[in-house]
Amino acid sequence: MNILYIEDEPDVVTLVSMYVNSAGHSLTVVKDTDEARRKFAFQPDLVLVDVRLRHRNEGRDFVRELRAQGYEGVVVAVTAMSSPQDVEANYEAGFTEVLLKPFTIDQLADVVARYTPA
Repeated sequence: MNILYIEDEPDVVTLVSMYVNSAGHSLTVVKDTDEARRKFAFQPDLVLVDVRLRHRNEGRDFVRELRAQGYEGVVVAVTAMSSPQDVEANYEAGFTEVLLKPFTIDQLADVVARYTPA
């Protein structure tokens, strides 16, 4: 499975990379949504997006843009913003699911497995 991860925290990228690579998936990591737009042409099977990039809700804006362009694929919010209002705002923006930071490898594996084609 091809996974695109938009994340600006190196420690989180390292954790996700270790799991994804060990599970035999392909991971492309970008630090911001501008770079993600350029990489999106390869049509990832799963998109993981940090909601707070550059200290604003850039991840939500990016997902709104994807959905407005007709993208129907799986997009998972990866965020530490866990209030009920924040979680609801993520779904309203168009995220398929929310993975809360800090997360465990098992939680990440569950999310990836849910969307891995059989």
